[in-house]
Amino acid sequence: MKLPIIISLLACLSTSGFAATIYQSGEFAADVLPYDGLKSDSKPASATNGSSPAQTAASLFVLDTADSIQAISFEGFYYPYGVPPSKDVFQIAFFENGNGIPGEQIGEILGASSLTRTYTGLSTSEGAIFHFELDLSTAVDLEPGTYWIALIDTSTYEDASFFWSYNDRSDVAAYTEGGITDTYHPTNFRLVYTLENTKFVPEPSVLILGALGAILTTGVRKRRSV
Repeated sequence: MKLPIIISLLACLSTSGFAATIYQSGEFAADVLPYDGLKSDSKPASATNGSSPAQTAASLFVLDTADSIQAISFEGFYYPYGVPPSKDVFQIAFFENGNGIPGEQIGEILGASSLTRTYTGLSTSEGAIFHFELDLSTAVDLEPGTYWIALIDTSTYEDASFFWSYNDRSDVAAYTEGGITDTYHPTNFRLVYTLENTKFVPEPSVLILGALGAILTTGVRKRRSV
């Protein structure tokens, strides 16, 4: 194999760590300006700290082809204080479709192998809106079909709660009153999130391949300039 072909392959591998969206629900705040946000009487997802049970929201999604979910992005805010905790501790779970609500859980409850929280510069009356990019601790391989994703922030932050953003009440959703494995009840929220089949943060091996490709490219250019 010729050197330019090797470099080309390394370049392709080095870019494979960037997330590719396979499903999107709703629109992020920056895409629907002016942003109305959530209403105080209808927050769909919270991780209420203290002695109260943790309410959890879930969203239905459909995959047309088999794929591997390795990361998710979503938006939300913290109520009533509006200031995020020093560290978020999210739990994510996937479910089979159970006749309009989450059915049998697929695999285990997942955490984050990496998490980025970014202030969007936008706010609702309840608080500043944050954008999250989360790499799952374990990839979830799914065949074509209808599924559910549930999300909750279990971080301890006084009595404040994280609320998962939604655009309107146009989509099928569900919620619990007592955590991610509690009984789900049907509702309607167009929750805001994406499902990705690659990670937001590249694996170390991908970074090494990218660096090697850059070194080889530099070497070839230097030889040609001599």
